[in-house]
Amino acid sequence: MRTGPGTNYAPILVIPRGALVEVGACNAWCTVFYAGYRGFVSGRYLIPVSGGYVPPPPVVMPPPVIVVPPPVYRPPVYRPPVYRPPHHRPPQYRPPDYRPPVYRPEPYRPEPYRPQGGGRSLQPSIPGPEFQGSNPGQPLPQESYRN
Repeated sequence: MRTGPGTNYAPILVIPRGALVEVGACNAWCTVFYAGYRGFVSGRYLIPVSGGYVPPPPVVMPPPVIVVPPPVYRPPVYRPPVYRPPHHRPPQYRPPDYRPPVYRPEPYRPEPYRPQGGGRSLQPSIPGPEFQGSNPGQPLPQESYRN
């Protein structure tokens, strides 16, 4: 048995002829377990016993059993209606407190701007032909019109 796969590796021990060894992976050199040692042996020195390597049976773990209790259904609680006369009020009822009406002032609306005497008058300074004078029902004299 050697420390590595080849003759250039150092020997560990000599396995006696006919000894049973546990063999791992094999190419030209096989990994061997013997007497608590792990090493490499040439595949030419190994002879399979009873038809060759038989892997151990796989360990099958059954899935865990999870038990969930069934839900508990309870019937609904029936409360019969309570009949009271129409004028009955619950004991915690109190009429609302009196609150006087709230004073709300009129909204602010500014007066339109009117100039104080020094501004220009918005009326035309020269009266037109529709101007009737102080007597609106009386026609104007013809000489005041110019063609």
